[in-house]
Amino acid sequence: QGLLNTSEPVGTATSQYLPPRGGDDFEHSCPLPESMQQCFLAGDIRVDEMPGLTAMHTVFIRLHNIIARELSSLNNHWDDEMLFQETRRIVSALIQQITYRDWLPHVLPKNLMEELDLGTANIGYKDTYNQNINPTLRNVFSTAAFRFGHTLLTDFVKAAREEDTLPLEGHFFNISVIQSEGTDAASMLKGLSRCPSEPIDGFVANTFTDKLFATPNKKGKFFGLDLVSLNIQRGRDHGIPSYTKWRKFCGLKDIKSFKKLKTAIQKDIAKGFSNIYDKLDDVDIFPAGLSEEPIEGGLLGPTFSCILARSFAQIKHGDRFWYERKNQPKPFTPDQLASIRSLRLASILCKVQESAQYYFQPDPFMVENDPGNTPVDCSDFSFINLDPWKEVRHSSHTPSYTTS
Repeated sequence: QGLLNTSEPVGTATSQYLPPRGGDDFEHSCPLPESMQQCFLAGDIRVDEMPGLTAMHTVFIRLHNIIARELSSLNNHWDDEMLFQETRRIVSALIQQITYRDWLPHVLPKNLMEELDLGTANIGYKDTYNQNINPTLRNVFSTAAFRFGHTLLTDFVKAAREEDTLPLEGHFFNISVIQSEGTDAASMLKGLSRCPSEPIDGFVANTFTDKLFATPNKKGKFFGLDLVSLNIQRGRDHGIPSYTKWRKFCGLKDIKSFKKLKTAIQKDIAKGFSNIYDKLDDVDIFPAGLSEEPIEGGLLGPTFSCILARSFAQIKHGDRFWYERKNQPKPFTPDQLASIRSLRLASILCKVQESAQYYFQPDPFMVENDPGNTPVDCSDFSFINLDPWKEVRHSSHTPSYTTS
């Protein structure tokens, strides 16, 4: 039926199916203690890193299988491969849409979104493909700029009920959490949508600077890694140019002294940099980029905003299979595009829950007390209409597949 592999929950979980568990050959990639259950297996080995990540993997596994089953019901002449590839194509389009239409405008200012044509259309086709654009991302994006989310993290992960809120310390690579009543995937997703993030600045929660992937010693005290140090060292290992070089790349005003640095980033942090670094050109991009004052209408400072905007532009304009394009081997029809555009993340989060008794705010990327974002009953959200994919079978000809 074109389904992704899954596993049944264990223990007291009220969850539906979860990501598949790794076999014996997967043990070398699974850092869980022997007394705990086997890790989950996904396309990204970090699936078990923290409960929130596991929950999001679970969302899109369930979404894929829900869509595949409905497509199978609509087109019982489609074989397993056809169902899998078409479902994959729909889910990929939904992820592109949610990222560019719903999430990115919260991060980048409107003028930058418009300047680089990062928005999506409301109706019909939109073709911004440029064959001369290389969609390969710069190392600085994945190694530094896109790690800005680390400063948004909190020391706790909220669940649906306040009393089920978890400290992240001691719950890295702990899959028992996602399989327990009260902190199952559904409860975790509801909690994540309610939990406000930390501000974007030069500071990161203590759990991630002292206790990342911490394990207890004989006295039960946790000791772990420092995520910020890892990010800085990774940038050096990769040969990422310094902060001043990236300002120049982005066409920003040149900074030639630590005194002038105070005009670009938070003053106390600029002073700290002057005590740590011998030369201004040695300042690492990750801590400096995080410490910039945010630009008007955006979350980030000018350097990280520039790197993110250009990177997302490369991904979109260099993708000849972008979901809104008509001129590609197998484009979506206008009716199919309309169905895709009708779906938002809140609808998906509701659909993959065990029951319709949950409430979600229309925009899960914003807290529920944000104006106009009052939570509504899940039964009020509509799911994607797959009728435009219904196909009349004229012959027994085996369908061809297009993958992107």
